[in-house]
Amino acid sequence: MARPKADDPRRQISIHLDEALLEQLANAAKREFRSVSGEIGYRLRRSFEGAKESIKQTEQRDQEAAAAA
Repeated sequence: MARPKADDPRRQISIHLDEALLEQLANAAKREFRSVSGEIGYRLRRSFEGAKESIKQTEQRDQEAAAAA
C-alpha cells in the first residue's frame, strides 16, 4: 500500500460489505455524483454529526431536569 502524503488527511482502509449494501452505496453515489468512497465518507460524517447533536440535546435535557429538581 502506498504511503499517504504528509499533507493529505485522508487514509485508505479496507472494509467488507455485503453485496446488497455495496449496491445501495453505489446507486446512491451515482445519484449524487460521488464515488463509493465519497458516499461512505459523506454518510459517516452525517451520522457522526447527528449523534453529536443527539448527545447535546440529551445533555441539555438532563441539565434542565436537574435544575428543576
